Amino acid sequence: LERYGIEDPTAGLSAGEFSDPIIESLYATLIDQGSASLEDALAAAVTIEETDITDLENRLVGLEKAPDVAEMYSHLLTASGYHREAFKAWLS
Repeated sequence: LERYGIEDPTAGLSAGEFSDPIIESLYATLIDQGSASLEDALAAAVTIEETDITDLENRLVGLEKAPDVAEMYSHLLTASGYHREAFKAWLS
């Protein structure tokens, strides 16, 4: 964040608090869903990873000027894919 002069959107917020109301709403929905049962928790985890994958794929576009960030996003994308498949396997 410092390298690219980006303000930290989580500064001053506690765990589970977000500056973006859409993210905060999604968080609350997934916490509620995941609290219902183990199966619901795993389904919420799949949703989280799928959301992360979509977000990372979208953010990778146009990162030619920030190859370090693109590399980190690529690693996170790979990890989210593995996590999603693991959660799906547990659901089966």
